[in-house]
Amino acid sequence: MSRYFTSRAKLLTKVGEFAVLISSLYSSHFGSSIYFITVYAWFHSYDSMIQSFLGLFVIAFANHLYIVQVAKYPHVDDYRRAILDMDEKQFINVRLVVLEMRNHFSTLYDIITKNIEKIKKPRNSNMDMLY
Repeated sequence: MSRYFTSRAKLLTKVGEFAVLISSLYSSHFGSSIYFITVYAWFHSYDSMIQSFLGLFVIAFANHLYIVQVAKYPHVDDYRRAILDMDEKQFINVRLVVLEMRNHFSTLYDIITKNIEKIKKPRNSNMDMLY
């Protein structure tokens, strides 16, 4: 779990840097706060998704305690079927989380590629060309 919090802190730092970059790019416009809110909302939804994903793994490992029952009573097929159903449900949940992660990162990629010129060459660097 400590690795999760360390990587979360690094992600918070990167998102903060990205939000500062976005707000500095659009500081002369009214919409700079809108870009900041968009990036913050994106991160908040991603963070809540990761927390629920970790919760799913905890629940899945807690439910696998039924394996002890299978070892104790190998002739009962209901325990085996229950474990197979739990594994299938966990696979579906992991697949959904991976698809959500793909969607979040494709959104971030889209934001960055649409603003790549503004990121490489901020508006303030063009001010010396006017004079």
